Amino acid sequence: MDPLSQEMWNEIDLEWANQRLQEHLNQCNPRIVDPDIIDEMLTDVHRRMSEDPVALRAEYRSLSLQKYHALEGKPLEASHTLDMIIIICGSDKLIHNLTFHALAGVHFLKLNKHDPVTLKESMGTTGIDTLRESAMTMDRLDTPFVSRKACWPFPACRKWRDPNHILEIGGHRLVPVEIGHDYRDPKWTQKIMTLGEYFRMAEPAYLAQFDLFSMLPRLEDDLEVDWFIRCLPAKAISRNIWIGVTETFTPFHWDKDTNVFCQIVGYKTFRILPPEALQDYCEPGSNSVGKDIPQEALAKCELVTLAPGDCLFIPAGWWHEVKSNGYNVSVSHWLILKPGTE
Repeated sequence: MDPLSQEMWNEIDLEWANQRLQEHLNQCNPRIVDPDIIDEMLTDVHRRMSEDPVALRAEYRSLSLQKYHALEGKPLEASHTLDMIIIICGSDKLIHNLTFHALAGVHFLKLNKHDPVTLKESMGTTGIDTLRESAMTMDRLDTPFVSRKACWPFPACRKWRDPNHILEIGGHRLVPVEIGHDYRDPKWTQKIMTLGEYFRMAEPAYLAQFDLFSMLPRLEDDLEVDWFIRCLPAKAISRNIWIGVTETFTPFHWDKDTNVFCQIVGYKTFRILPPEALQDYCEPGSNSVGKDIPQEALAKCELVTLAPGDCLFIPAGWWHEVKSNGYNVSVSHWLILKPGTE
């Protein structure tokens, strides 16, 4: 089995990628060829990222491309360098091409060889839900609704139940993992690790809201979402994955974009409140609640448990809290709604 299917090879232009890389390297002054020196510089740039995110991300990308070139002959290290570009700066056509170029000479199964992982799928109890149900026609876009089994046709709903399917595709790739019960915990932190290492964690951790599809487009093939996206009244869509291997919890927060949240594996339980409900418990300028909420403020919560194949429509600005209790995978589709559909 080759690392890339023939169809994927057809999408990759190695000559174009090498040309663009060489053009970039020619513009670097000074040109740095020692990976250890570049690592020190990357650490410094990452430390200062908040000072000027746009400029420093560009600098991080440039240094990483120089490191990638210096790692010629070391495909796994080179691909990890490109993974860090995706995590810090986002992906683009050049990074996508170079990633597969880096791995082209590595036998895919050998690269992802691992002892099989067995995870207990998260469970939930349906039948106590209060949220309205609707077909995925989105006739009312001002309030949340659940559409049962709307994404059940996705092959992912069956393939991803076995975590080894995901690991065989990308167990070697680097991902950002949240460590801790939730981001309000003083001990909460983030670590970069391989997907294979993450799937073996026993402590509370979460691969949350990450564009894994930029790294692993073969996973996106399991979604077959063209028909699904066409029914959404949106002019722009971004897609992120959420993978939990133990219990996960996301406190009440709201998002600036509308979300169609698709439950692929396992169960997740949501509590949902309208935009005005928790403003008194939110710090100015924040989209999350940093303190305990009195029960009277939660009295009007809508409750819904998503089973595999279910979709939840969450309008921008609505508060939601999310829980799960075992292996689960979800995909969020962030929408910019077309004019006149808000």
